[in-house]
Amino acid sequence: MNLGLNRINNQIIDINKCEIIKKLHGKLIKILHSGWTLKSIQQIINHIDFKKDIKRLFDALDPIYEYRLKEFDNNIKGKTLIDILTSIFPEDLTEQIHDLAIFQIFERSYDKNFQQLIEEILYLNRNQTISFIDEKKITEEYKNIQITYLSKSVLYPNSNCIQKWSTSDIQQWTEEVKKSSNSVSHHEKIAVVMKAVEITSKFPVREIQLLSLLILINSEQSTGRLVQINTGEGKTTIVAMLAAIKALEGHHVDVVTSSPELAKPQSIQLKEFYQQFNLTVSHNGKDLVDIKIRYTADIVYGAASDFQGDILRDEYSKLGTRNGRKCDVAIVDEVDSMLIDDRNHIVMLSSQMPAMDQLQ
Repeated sequence: MNLGLNRINNQIIDINKCEIIKKLHGKLIKILHSGWTLKSIQQIINHIDFKKDIKRLFDALDPIYEYRLKEFDNNIKGKTLIDILTSIFPEDLTEQIHDLAIFQIFERSYDKNFQQLIEEILYLNRNQTISFIDEKKITEEYKNIQITYLSKSVLYPNSNCIQKWSTSDIQQWTEEVKKSSNSVSHHEKIAVVMKAVEITSKFPVREIQLLSLLILINSEQSTGRLVQINTGEGKTTIVAMLAAIKALEGHHVDVVTSSPELAKPQSIQLKEFYQQFNLTVSHNGKDLVDIKIRYTADIVYGAASDFQGDILRDEYSKLGTRNGRKCDVAIVDEVDSMLIDDRNHIVMLSSQMPAMDQLQ
């Protein structure tokens, strides 16, 4: 089916010779099959004027067919989806459609803004003495990151502002960082990591994710940080951003998952994200690849029991399982699972010999 994408901005285009147009055509077909009218699809196509419109529209369409949104579904302000898609495409088009999806699918749900989140954080920690939990400090850090994100890199100035970077820009920036990690501010590191998330997920980093990352990075000296992040707020992304920053600073990062079944899928899912920084990622669960090779990765995902077993095999049995990897930075996902739910679990290195029960 030809939806009319062969003529954009009064120019005739061969769909088969333009990859992004071909993919956009495929997404629009999916939306048509989900119940949209052909008239609405053609209205969107007729509105495309520039190449940048094609890219913005391409990135923004996924939530529409994934959540089966309709033309006249509206956002919290009452603006319909078809109105958004037939007005001037803003830079945050993807974010606007994502917010509309949240409003439609999760009744009475919405993303809290920066000020609401700050007030909630301060209230929940009102009886705690945490140096960084201060409205002025957090606001200043937040603003500095936003300014850095919209500016050129200090370390890699021969490029666009960080907001407009590609994977190639991030990789070249990474090479400079690895030469001297201390020569770049943590504001710039966070800004680049935010862009990497946007490239791989097609969604910008949410306010709660950025604030969580800021609080985790600004921990007390020589201590860790314990945070409560609710389901649906993007823990996996927050953990990945923190792991990438620590790995860029030269640390080996162990990410402790709540179960062995999560370790391998998460390491595979986030591989593209880490590759943008030329970082390697693996897991310590069952796999055909030698465990010693997997422990050479910059970031290793695994359950607490697998890390415990490997440390015992490495240090007690002298098998060299961790291949010389030191216990450097640990990020524990769902710490209550490790310290409370699994407190009675025991890791055993030995096992019964076959026919042992037949010996007399």
